[in-house]
Amino acid sequence: MDPPRSILFGLRTNVQFFASHTGYAALETRLKLFSLLYDQVVVERGVYEAHIGETGATAFVTPEPASPNQLRPLRTKKGSPMVTTIRREGDDAAPAVPIINTTVVKAYRAQFFSVMKGPIAAGADWFGIEDFSPGGMHAEIDRAADDLARRWNWDERDHPALTHPDQPRYLRNSAFENLNVDLARAVSLGVALAPDGIHAPLLAAKTRSSQEIASEPAGIAALALVLPDIRSATWDQIAAIRKDPGLQYFRDRLRELEAAADSMPLLEQAVRDALIDEVERRMPKWGSTAVDASVDVFTSMVPVVSTAATAVTVGREVASTWNEHHRWTATLVRARSHLSKSGPRKPKGPLDRRN
Repeated sequence: MDPPRSILFGLRTNVQFFASHTGYAALETRLKLFSLLYDQVVVERGVYEAHIGETGATAFVTPEPASPNQLRPLRTKKGSPMVTTIRREGDDAAPAVPIINTTVVKAYRAQFFSVMKGPIAAGADWFGIEDFSPGGMHAEIDRAADDLARRWNWDERDHPALTHPDQPRYLRNSAFENLNVDLARAVSLGVALAPDGIHAPLLAAKTRSSQEIASEPAGIAALALVLPDIRSATWDQIAAIRKDPGLQYFRDRLRELEAAADSMPLLEQAVRDALIDEVERRMPKWGSTAVDASVDVFTSMVPVVSTAATAVTVGREVASTWNEHHRWTATLVRARSHLSKSGPRKPKGPLDRRN
């Protein structure tokens, strides 16, 4: 069965990235990596906010930010009062009745409006925006996903306490239910899911115990090894790499390598061996000098892979011989070439001037 060609970034299962400006930068890098591994990257529309207390929680999604403040990280004020009240509709004189009266454990806010500015400016047409609000474009799919999530919540109701026994009840239950919501939507749409570090362990536990969900490597760890400078790549450079005719071969090979490795050291070794194997395959055409230079770089590098990929670009003549579309290393050479090109020069400021 072929892996999904699209991946979903849900609001609820990416809250960790929106807790700080550092997290925003990490999310942008993640979007770039998955842009090279999937045909389409889908982000959920709206702003998600949740306040989780010791004895209750509230959460809601608005389709658009109500103010610029909703585009900023939401700070958790742990231990502060958290009160939610209800009043009979249309009767302003009726007393407000508290339904939650507790203290805050965690607060979350997630929205993709901020991180999408760069891709939109670069014309990144591989991004899609999915609206899961009531009455959206895929109401039937959304209903099926809701039914599936509710079933998982009931059938697996013991999982949160088993997976995170030391966490407050409402915090772990919120993460568990949010994972089921986004995963059910991904399953209903036939796409993969990209969860953050909070929800990834829950997903891993689910795949180990479930007959419905299978976990397949996306290739993201292997990609980060051979293209370690993705973080500083521009969206124009990402767009250029996506046009490479051998990109699918590149993706398939990265996933194969990742699937065969049970740990990061084993993955580093597998990638190193695969690159050296490509060097040896090309020996008849390269000549002994070029091959010896490349293999020397491969075998002497530390860490294993972060500089290994540069070995396939030793010398212009060596790189130019590696041009078959069906070779994953050919795409790697061209990708590194795109990334080595400097982007637009920034205008100099006062501190850049020299006397």
